Amino acid sequence: MNQRKKTYIKWIKRILIIGVVFAAACFTFIMLYGVNETADYNEPVLIVLGARVVGDEPSAVLKTRLDAAVKYYEKNQNCIIIVSGGQGKDEIVPEALVMQAYLAANGVPKEKIIMENRSSSTYENMLYSAPLALPFSPDAKVAVVTSEFHIFRAVRFARAAGLDASHVYAGTPFYALPYYLPRECMAIIKMWIIGK
Repeated sequence: MNQRKKTYIKWIKRILIIGVVFAAACFTFIMLYGVNETADYNEPVLIVLGARVVGDEPSAVLKTRLDAAVKYYEKNQNCIIIVSGGQGKDEIVPEALVMQAYLAANGVPKEKIIMENRSSSTYENMLYSAPLALPFSPDAKVAVVTSEFHIFRAVRFARAAGLDASHVYAGTPFYALPYYLPRECMAIIKMWIIGK
């Protein structure tokens, strides 16, 4: 093997090692940040972020978010809940509609639920939810419910939309993390580069 080829292989190995270390650091940061719950359960508005729906039922990831919202509501029944999620290309109904139905079936009065059904990204979740939240929270104080891996980015976008956001995390089924964690790391890099 000539020297040029050895040098090339050495650089490939270094790049791979750096990539693995970066990914491990990113995964660890995302999860540790996400499970550090900051809500005080007195927020006047709770924003629940959508995820994929299957037919007219929530996916496993969305169900964990909705279950966390139900638990929050049981502790703070004075809050208004905004369910935020539009309709993806592979979805037959908007996520917000499925979310509203699930919460209503689990004890949250429909009049306490506001639907935001236009968003197609986390950035838009917050952009479109903020104007709905402000009439109920003049000081812009809200709590955000989403999966632990999603908290960091969701809170950053909420603050960029003018909201004083704390957070409540929903656990993620373990089998879904290998899909969502790398995807979230890429989304965070995109957020840092283009701002949304």
